[in-house]
Amino acid sequence: MLINDVMKITRAGQVTIPKIIRDKLQTDTIMFEIVDEEIHVIPVTNVAGALSEFSKQEDKDFSQVRDSSWQAQTKGYKKDE
Repeated sequence: MLINDVMKITRAGQVTIPKIIRDKLQTDTIMFEIVDEEIHVIPVTNVAGALSEFSKQEDKDFSQVRDSSWQAQTKGYKKDE
């Protein structure tokens, strides 16, 4: 199936994807991939799988991560007594 359609990019950087293409994608989440001078639109059916390469391989306890994040964010602030 060859679909060739010219679309306008709005000032906000938005493009309306034609319904026939949205139906073909069968998802509401897509990923853009730039290869040389081409932009590929890839349907994503599993968001967690699409982001897995960005996750760290080590398992951390949530409470430890939360506590260390809280300490880093509040460092330098004085506690009211």
